[in-house]
This record gives sequence, C-alpha cells and structure tokens, in this order.
Amino acid sequence: MSLKLHLVFGSHDSDIVYWRASLPKNCFTHYVREIVNSERNKEIAILPVPAERGILTKKEEVQIIFRTNAEMRFIRSFPKWKRSAMLKSIIRKHLLANYHKAGVEEEEASLDHEQKETPAEHKSLPEKRNEEIKEDKVLDKAEITDEEDEMSEEYKKFLREMAGY
Repeated sequence: MSLKLHLVFGSHDSDIVYWRASLPKNCFTHYVREIVNSERNKEIAILPVPAERGILTKKEEVQIIFRTNAEMRFIRSFPKWKRSAMLKSIIRKHLLANYHKAGVEEEEASLDHEQKETPAEHKSLPEKRNEEIKEDKVLDKAEITDEEDEMSEEYKKFLREMAGY
C-alpha cells in the first residue's frame, strides 16, 4: 500500500523549486521522505543545499509516493485540503535550517518572492490582495473537524496556529 501526494509548485514556492533544481536528478523524492521522517521524529533533516540561496520562478508538478506506514500516517494526519501546503511549509522549514547551518547568506531569500516574479507572472498588489482575500474566505468556510481526521494534538495545535484560531 502507498500514498501518492501531488505537489504543484508555483511562484510562491520558487525557493523550493530552486533547491530541487540544484539536486541530482531523481533525488527530490528521497529528500522529501527524509524531511518527513525527520519531522515525524521532531528532528531536522540533513540536506544538501546550494552555496547560495536563490529562486527559480517556474511552475512544476511533482508526485511523491510514500510507502512506509509511518510516512503515510504522518501525511494522513494533515487535513486532506491542507496536505500539500503543510508539506511545503515543512520542506521550507528544513531547508532554512540547513541553509542556516551551512552559513549561506540570507540576502537573496529574504527578498519578497513577489519582487522577483517574471513580468508574465506579475500581478498588481491590489490583484494579489484580492486573491489572498478570496483564499481567506474559502479557508474560513472550511471547517476543521476532528471527527474525520486522526491527528496528534501537536498537529491540531499547529493547524490552529496556522489558521489563526
């Protein structure tokens, strides 16, 4: 049995896309599984990071297959509608820790991703704000229920913090 998770990386995930491009071919899934297992054990994964931080603004889609019961239980502990966002957040947390450990400067990454978008993907600030408001309204309508999802108290707390409860 396995669990397949489809991740879509857009302009807001350009730091992860940059890191993925720096990895040897077909290693991204391996490192994501390492991240998941480390996060599950409340540790930071040891990851190879490039010598400098950067962004790569392009859309990419990746399917990650989790095969171990522990990995599947961990991923299933997230609400279905939030799994990819939470996994991206966890990936970013581990990347930042590894950049910090490697002593990589923060100049490039501290710039807002919106400042580095290509002209074709550029949207005005009011348009972006309207999109954020629409996303917030959709999230407000979605209720987090404990009945359907089995998750630890720690992740319930994490979700409440992310949702602003």
